[in-house]
Amino acid sequence: MSDNNFWDVTNRPQTKTKLKILNDYIFAWATILAKQPWCKEMYYVDCFSGRGKYHNEGMNDSVLGSPLIALEAAKMVRVKYGKELKCVFIEKDKKVISDLGKFVAPHEKDGFDINLIQGSINEKIDEVIKIVAGRAPVFFFVDPAGISISRDMISKALGIPNVAKEFLINYICKGVERTYAFGKKCNDELPISVQKKAIGNLRRIQKFFGEDWENLTEDEKENLKLYLNIVADHNEDKPEKHQLGAKVIDICYNKGRSKYYLIFLSRNLGAKSIIDDIYTKIEVDGTLFQSLSRKEKSKMFQGKFDFDITK
Repeated sequence: MSDNNFWDVTNRPQTKTKLKILNDYIFAWATILAKQPWCKEMYYVDCFSGRGKYHNEGMNDSVLGSPLIALEAAKMVRVKYGKELKCVFIEKDKKVISDLGKFVAPHEKDGFDINLIQGSINEKIDEVIKIVAGRAPVFFFVDPAGISISRDMISKALGIPNVAKEFLINYICKGVERTYAFGKKCNDELPISVQKKAIGNLRRIQKFFGEDWENLTEDEKENLKLYLNIVADHNEDKPEKHQLGAKVIDICYNKGRSKYYLIFLSRNLGAKSIIDDIYTKIEVDGTLFQSLSRKEKSKMFQGKFDFDITK
């Protein structure tokens, strides 16, 4: 796939759906916080920023990506409430971040606080935490193109001292299954090039799941629970009012052959109700966009935030 095709969302309604969810939530989140007298500023952290704009229906750069959506929210917060939404954008690819720099330049000229960080979020998380850690509310958007986040990175982000912190994480379950299955094929009878790829895939799985990787199964829901053990570990020594709860949105496309989950984490029950409302109202644009059945919800969605993340 060419770079140009990668940034074309004409036939990727699931990407448009994801951006719609992000857009609606970040505007609601920023508005609620901006109305609070104690909140003077807030942070948005985009861990896989991309170039900032997508192509659609033959029109280049016609769809706002996550960084530009955040900057539109920053503009709204400043104009309506006189508050600041500060943005941190992390992108590994030099060319992609160069494009992003061009798109955000007008906003920088207008005085918006923007940090562009070139590199992997796994390596830059400590730098990011130094920027955002404190009393200001922070929202992390974690949307990798594949399996490229480590348990350590997520754990550090979860552990920032900011009490008001929320996360929207894209968990690509089909990618996990394919990578794990290929890694398991590694044996001495395979060509050396295939062996290296298999070993590399297993290492990525290890970084993603930590010690739980050996417990992966063919059941994607069980694998999702293993992933959420990261949150359970975070909650273990926290008072209840500081524990994070999870809302999981199930997105299917390509007639169900591909699937990912959007995992929303927050300690705020009001935030969960906003996500519920957005999910209910969103136009799916042809995507096979669905929550779990009532029967499956009764098994998986438990506790105050719909998903049981206790061990």
